[in-house]
Amino acid sequence: MGGTATIAWVVPKTGCADADVIAFLSATGITDSTIENALCVLVTSAKANGWWAKCIAIYPMVGGTSTTCKYNLKDPQNTNGAFRLAYDAGWSFSATGASPSNGYADTFIIPSSHLALNDVHSSYYSRENVVGEYDIGVFDSSGSKEFALIVNLYSVIYDESSSIIAAASADGSGYFLNSRTSSNAHNVYRNGSSFASSANANIGVLPTISVYLGALNSSGTPSAFSTKECAFATFGTGIDASLAATMYTDIQTFQTALSRQV
Repeated sequence: MGGTATIAWVVPKTGCADADVIAFLSATGITDSTIENALCVLVTSAKANGWWAKCIAIYPMVGGTSTTCKYNLKDPQNTNGAFRLAYDAGWSFSATGASPSNGYADTFIIPSSHLALNDVHSSYYSRENVVGEYDIGVFDSSGSKEFALIVNLYSVIYDESSSIIAAASADGSGYFLNSRTSSNAHNVYRNGSSFASSANANIGVLPTISVYLGALNSSGTPSAFSTKECAFATFGTGIDASLAATMYTDIQTFQTALSRQV
């Protein structure tokens, strides 16, 4: 018998009316009121403060399962085109986030198609003070194109000859943001404050394969796996110093509401 299909929307217990929050809750099936309220405050703040529009993907890592942690808050459809994460078997999940021990997640974000050469950012909220290995990464051997972040050691945006920042943070936990806002303005921020920068011109080219979360996509082969638990990640256009501080404040408020801040 014919008829009109009905979509069962999840209505937040908190009374949040934001359509993006409601869509995310419907996709994930999350009904926990603490998570709902934290998401509502986060999205409202992100929109009011101007960084929501600068992201093509926001991964809040909530709900404690591979299903709930795979969805992109900006576009919570279960498709590659919506940049939902595809986890391999090496991940574990809990209320505090997603841990990539010997695992990786394909973001389906291809820099040459979805990101810009000199107007780009990535970020990773690490809950563990662990040194080394790739938290975000892609290396395209055709032309040595790389886009990567090791939160407390190393950052590169596309150009291996001049765009590398090699600077150690005293602590590998916290919110790390890797950003380029022009051809000669590359900064890495920890908890809203710049701890490393470069004015070298970016003469690189964009990788044509997808970025991995929790490892390096080395021309199609995952390697250099991170072990830092991820509690938040984003990708999008460049973030300046003022907005980096604001993003950290908003995201730290979110983490504190979920009792998993570092």
